[in-house]
Amino acid sequence: MPTINYSGLSLTALAFGWASSVHSFAPSRSIEHSHHHSTAGRRPCHFVPPRLAERGPLEMATLATDNVAQEWDADLYQQNHSFVWKHGSSLVDLVFTDLPVSNRCRILDIGCGTGELTEQLYQRADAQATVIGMDADPNMIRRATEQFVRDGKGDSKKKLDFFVGDACNFQREEPVDVVFSNAALHWVGRNGAARAIECMSDALVPNGRFVLEFGGKGNVETIVTSILEVMDLPRQAADFWWYPSIGELATLMEQHGLEVTQAQLFDRPTDLVGEQGLHTWLKMFANKFFDGLESGDVENIIDRVVDQCRPSLYHDGVWKADYRRIRVVGQKKIQREI
Repeated sequence: MPTINYSGLSLTALAFGWASSVHSFAPSRSIEHSHHHSTAGRRPCHFVPPRLAERGPLEMATLATDNVAQEWDADLYQQNHSFVWKHGSSLVDLVFTDLPVSNRCRILDIGCGTGELTEQLYQRADAQATVIGMDADPNMIRRATEQFVRDGKGDSKKKLDFFVGDACNFQREEPVDVVFSNAALHWVGRNGAARAIECMSDALVPNGRFVLEFGGKGNVETIVTSILEVMDLPRQAADFWWYPSIGELATLMEQHGLEVTQAQLFDRPTDLVGEQGLHTWLKMFANKFFDGLESGDVENIIDRVVDQCRPSLYHDGVWKADYRRIRVVGQKKIQREI
């Protein structure tokens, strides 16, 4: 079985069964930059609303990195963006195929959203397992609870629960055996990444395992670049999203006692729903860029971003977002005395 080695780690290339190639932990320049779209020759499309133009450079730079929470519409999420959790079903398979769990296993799903993957984990878990979904948004947790927590559901020894919690600031009284997360950790932002990894490590038992997937280096680069150009914002204005390389993520995890044993960075072009697919995506996932702006200004910005992205992302009547995902598996290392 082909493997890729890095600093004594063996990354089993076929263990995941993914179609894309597995990249090394020392990402080459071609890996890091091959998916960044050039804007050479593109007509500038700046639109700076009056209220935004009045802000100074420092405020512009921190526009999207403050502590204002991302707001979610659970109905819109389920109606137009179910691809988020549907793509994660293979990640659930990985928990139970490559990482067999015990009868009393405790699984924590970080950033569970409306709970579809948490429910899949629950259905696949053994009779005495405990599965917990956590999300920072109360609307998402409310919807997940309404859908999946029912009186008398299944074996009373098997538990499913949801709670509101911040991935960057949570503690578990009883540590878990598996931390699972799909399409969530990029929302901790560059400033919150270390805190989120530390909380995750603290939540795991020794030798506890993690299975994670989220936006990787170069994720939605065409969309991000267009937003920044249209709004005339600096690059760091997009730092409320964190899209790390394999090397960056593995290094950070090692610093917090987590050993990455399998990793992949891969393209996943993703169909968006309908002719207004990108417009809807921007209102759902990019609304932090528009904090404090008038609705008319927001619509003007979105229209310009859509126009700018159309040549690259709209083909044969379908919007296709330029997603790139990072998927990692590993375990919490046991601290050995020297």
